[in-house]
Amino acid sequence: MATLSGIAGIALGGGPNLVATLQLAVGVGGIVYLLVRHVCVYRAFRDTRSVAIWLDRALSRDRPELESRLLSAVELARDRGRFGESRALSDAAILQATTLVDGAEHRLRRLIWTEAWPGIRRRIVGLSISGLAIVGTFIVASDALHRSWASLLALGAGRTAFLVTLPDPRLSDLRILYKYPAYSGRLDETQNDGSGDILALPGTEIIIDARARYAFADATLVVGAGEDDVRSLEQNRVEPSGSAPNSSSNSSVVPATVDDRHIRASFVVTRAGRYRFRATDLEGRRYEELRGHEIRLELDDPPEVTLLEPVDSPLEVNERDRIRVAFEARDDFGLNETALVWRVLGTNREGRIRLPLPAREDSSHLGSGTFDLAKLDLKPGDRIAYTVEALDNDTINGPKVGSSRTLELRIYSKDEHHREVLAIQGQALDELVHILGDNLEAPFSIDRPTDQEVYGTLLASARRIVERATRADTLLRRAALAIKADPLGRPEVAAAFEEARRRLSMDAGRKAKALSGIERAQHKKLRFDPKVARRVARSQASMVSGLEKNAVYLADLLNEQRMTDAERLVKSLREAQNDLREAILAYRDAPDAEKRRQIADSIRDIKEKIREIGRELGKMSSSIPQDLVNQDALESEDSMKMMDSVERRMEDGDLDGAMAQLDRMLSASEEMIASLQSGRSELSRREYSEITERAQKIWDDLSKLEKSERRVAAATESIAKNVLDRMKARLGSAEEFVEQQLRRLGSAKKNIDRARPPPIFSAEGDEFDVVARRVDDAERAFQAHDFGSAKEMVELARDNVGALERDAHRRAEYARRFGDFLGDSGSAAKAEEELRRTVPILEEILQDLDRLMPSPESMLQGNERKELERHRQRQSELAKDAERLDRALQELGEQLPIVGPEVSKMLEEARSAMEAAEQGLGSGDAPAALGHERRAADALKQLGQELEKAADRSRQEGGGQDGQGGQGGQGGGVPVPFGQASGEGSSDGEGGSRNSTMYDRVQIPQPEQYRAPAEFREDILDAAKQGTVERFKDVVREYYEELVK
Repeated sequence: MATLSGIAGIALGGGPNLVATLQLAVGVGGIVYLLVRHVCVYRAFRDTRSVAIWLDRALSRDRPELESRLLSAVELARDRGRFGESRALSDAAILQATTLVDGAEHRLRRLIWTEAWPGIRRRIVGLSISGLAIVGTFIVASDALHRSWASLLALGAGRTAFLVTLPDPRLSDLRILYKYPAYSGRLDETQNDGSGDILALPGTEIIIDARARYAFADATLVVGAGEDDVRSLEQNRVEPSGSAPNSSSNSSVVPATVDDRHIRASFVVTRAGRYRFRATDLEGRRYEELRGHEIRLELDDPPEVTLLEPVDSPLEVNERDRIRVAFEARDDFGLNETALVWRVLGTNREGRIRLPLPAREDSSHLGSGTFDLAKLDLKPGDRIAYTVEALDNDTINGPKVGSSRTLELRIYSKDEHHREVLAIQGQALDELVHILGDNLEAPFSIDRPTDQEVYGTLLASARRIVERATRADTLLRRAALAIKADPLGRPEVAAAFEEARRRLSMDAGRKAKALSGIERAQHKKLRFDPKVARRVARSQASMVSGLEKNAVYLADLLNEQRMTDAERLVKSLREAQNDLREAILAYRDAPDAEKRRQIADSIRDIKEKIREIGRELGKMSSSIPQDLVNQDALESEDSMKMMDSVERRMEDGDLDGAMAQLDRMLSASEEMIASLQSGRSELSRREYSEITERAQKIWDDLSKLEKSERRVAAATESIAKNVLDRMKARLGSAEEFVEQQLRRLGSAKKNIDRARPPPIFSAEGDEFDVVARRVDDAERAFQAHDFGSAKEMVELARDNVGALERDAHRRAEYARRFGDFLGDSGSAAKAEEELRRTVPILEEILQDLDRLMPSPESMLQGNERKELERHRQRQSELAKDAERLDRALQELGEQLPIVGPEVSKMLEEARSAMEAAEQGLGSGDAPAALGHERRAADALKQLGQELEKAADRSRQEGGGQDGQGGQGGQGGGVPVPFGQASGEGSSDGEGGSRNSTMYDRVQIPQPEQYRAPAEFREDILDAAKQGTVERFKDVVREYYEELVK
């Protein structure tokens, strides 16, 4: 329609403005007409009067008297009482019309469906078809309407020229040559695309060859940015005078070469847009492409960087570590540079470290480098953010940067780590308190389930408590491990948390087991068992008792640790203040810029320490009772004000005033240290004085028991020495005895070699090697006259030979019963025979050794047996004292969880040695009893040392002096656990140290240390070398003759 109107306007001789006006007027008029018709139809349907007229006509066909009846009722209802008519008559007329419509309802429905609806449908369909026709016209003639609207806009802008569409040059056979930029590494590419659209990287040179339908005199290529909008249309504008068109500021005109109908032009792609050809023929007529061709930019994405190592973030490192950084970088064309970029968080310190790349510019690279932290001058607690960046090789628009995810390094700080550990301890302690509260809020004290709902609630609460206690096991274990790894933590505190975890786990297991019994009974619908319910109640009571004890103890240990930490910080502040004082004195004697800079640095460090102390004291003040520590003495704001005063006086040059203010700060620091030490001592005295006294008594009893055991051992030693002297005198030369045993060992060795299995049985060959080494060791022991060691080696060889004989018998029996699949039946039978002959040889050697060594009891003389009996009775009394001491330690552990499991082991070892010594004394074996007595005394000494170390650690943490509180007392601090298992116990040194137990010198007791035959063997060997006593020569000769036989 718009196109036809345009043609009509041209036929009437109108200009472009008339054509555009006609096109737009016709289009807009059609739309307005349709809208008006739609509104009219809608209003007709909604008009009550029109509907009444139609109904009157329909009803009057059969009953003429009803004509205009409904219309009259509608008008009366509208104007009721308006002109003074009777309202009653109006209401009657309306009621009569309503009754008439209700009576003709069926007929009206038929009339609406057969007469009214077809007309309505025709109107709706007609209007819809008209609307679709107008929309289709706009779609088909959109370009013409667009140009018309643009013309009107141009006129509205006050332009005097008219837009005229130039004819198209009708180019064909478009061939585009792409010359990509060098950095892309792509070869030149030619595309024969009829559309002429371009997709290229920025910097690509485009050469376009085209063939025209007409012969042209010259041509240009217009390259513009943006889409085909009004600016592009303005470029097509022709002035009435025929002057050259004006180019938009966003466009560029490139001259093209023309050879008859062949056109060539080239340009470099810099941005997206469109391009079109303009041409002039030989007669001066101008041509231009209407829409032109699209220019799209090919994306050159920035590099992608993946950081492979390190993985963890934040990663805790030391300030001089060398961190290996592994990464993978990829780019769509090539990489030019990779670097590690770092920044110290909270400061303006940052840097960039080049990472190695291969010589050629690859598109992907798997590389690594080293991040040397020693060059950054870092301090404990610093946090470093780092990432790996990669730059591509784009030489047109400049390198694009891609980076990996940002990770973090934390310089290891003992103080920071210690604060994290304290936070973990606080979480674990809070969880214990919550579990204790849950138990107290829901006590399981019902004996018979009178109310099933209440009983079910109790069971559910009990199960939740067990589940929470089970989860707390992980948190407590984590706290114990963190304390052990903390260089500022105490292993004894870790042992306390481990003991709390063990006790809670045990109580939770008991309660869970009792609850399972109730649940099984409910599942089987058995009757209520009060015993099981009481078992649950007892397990809950045990859990409550343990939690109350452990929670209070752990809270006191945590509070003491916080006070200790605060004291350590204050002491470091005092040291810094002393250093600053010395620096000010040195500056006063010889002022210079470097010393003044050092003073400024010291002031800054001291201010930071004051802030840190303030934070720690703020945390501590909420958990430590106010009466333990003088809160006024711990006020850090005064210290900060005094430090500001020192700084101002230094800036003003008042060195004496700065020194005086610094002296006041030192006095305040000393007062703060004294207050913290007094608080720890008061905590120990108030809460643990009774425990300290009981521990002191146990230590005293233990010391007395050890001394008594030493006295018994000294008395037994004199008798044992006399017995050994008599044995030395009885023994003479043993050369013939040794030679006979060596011959027997040689025979046994030959039998063992003949019994050795084939190489296929390598495992059994190793066992034969072990037996051979035992025999060799026995030969060397006999040659050295070490009969005790020889006996041990022969016994081991005999046991090993017996095991090999049984194994050979088993293999031979299997071969006879199931077949000789491995060809081993002959060798197994032979080995069994040889080994069977070897066992009696070794038994004979052992029998001779037994006859060689006389019974110690036969060596007793005079009143020695009576003395041994008295020592036995005394040893029995000491064993009972050890048992009472064990009970006292157990009671102490029940009152406070400080007695570790190793204590019972030490006492058990001492009691076992005492019982063995008692038996030895009763049988007259003084040398053997002496060894057991020494072992018991050493076990008691080791236990005393554990108590002493625990007391020392408590004194150190409590600020007490050496010897304060008694030798074995708990000193001035909270009592700490002792006698823990390896890895859970204690370590010497103030405050403990990480893995310090790894470097403690430990004496490993040997089995021979407490065994009489060791000393007895040496004495016998010495006696054998000295020859036979004259009066025993005949007896010895008869003895050896019997042995030879």
